[in-house]
This record gives sequence, structure tokens and C-alpha cells, in this order.
Amino acid sequence: MTNHDQFHSQELVTNPSKIESGERNLPISFRVADDGTFFFNATSQEDGKGVGIGGRISGEKVKLNFTRADSILRGEGLSSKLLALMEDELGKIGIKTIYATFARVDQVGFYLANGYRIMPVESMPEQERTELAIDTEAFDIGIKNDDDFDGIKDQTGRRLGQILLVKEIGKR
Repeated sequence: MTNHDQFHSQELVTNPSKIESGERNLPISFRVADDGTFFFNATSQEDGKGVGIGGRISGEKVKLNFTRADSILRGEGLSSKLLALMEDELGKIGIKTIYATFARVDQVGFYLANGYRIMPVESMPEQERTELAIDTEAFDIGIKNDDDFDGIKDQTGRRLGQILLVKEIGKR
């Protein structure tokens, strides 16, 4: 059975199966399409407000390309909690490495604060880039590590290309 098959056959087993924000209880849902795209989210049943992370599974790797948090929930640590729960679930089904690609300073900063590190896109093997649909043309080649990012993150008006972040979550 491949990791992808395991992923489809498992029910969400996260404990807790919800996260809380003040008076809100946000049940967690983990949906996966046949092509490996997924959405892991926590949404209030009362008002539909929530946080979510989306991406694509390929073998033992995942590429994250979507993070959202409704403005009313920002700053409460819910996205970090959801990210940690998602990483746990992905680790349970055999995922070893998570990649994230973002071009906004706040998103890159979020992932750095949650244990990810910047990786030069050109150091990723071409086969992995292809499997994860990572187009090197879209990347900011001037930012190769966390220190490079720290040097530019406060520059007003600086536009970023995509930045590749990585986190190992499973043993090889």
C-alpha cells in the first residue's frame, strides 16, 4: 500500500479533533482529492470563520501552497495549532518532508516561526521539483536562507518572488 493509498483510507484521528478560540469550537476536517491535493481546516459551525492550510501530497513529501485565516481569528495562534496538528497527521501516514512556497513576508515569517527553514530552490533535485509542481522561474533567487530573509523582511515595498521553505517531520 502506498502512502497515498493509506492517506485515502484513513479517517481523521487527530486528538483533539477540534481547536478552540474563545467561545468558538472549531472542528477539524481533512479532505483529500484523488490527485493528492488536500485541505486541512478548522471552521466554526456557528459563523463559518476558520483557518486552513492546503497543498499536495506526492509520495513521502508534501507541498503547501495555501494558508488562510479569517481576520477575526488572526493573532490567536490558531494557524500554528492547526499546522502542528496537520504535521502530526501527515507524519502518521508516512510523510517525511513538508515544503511550502510563499511570496508574502508574513507567510514566510509564519512558517519560519513554526520550525521551517528557507531552502534554495535550485538545491532541490529536479525530479522532486517536477513531482511537487515547483516552477523555479517564480522564485526569488536572492533569498537562499533564513539570514537572507531577515535582511530584507523589513524593506518597505520590496516585492518577493516565491520562497521555498522546508521542514522534516518524519525519520528517513
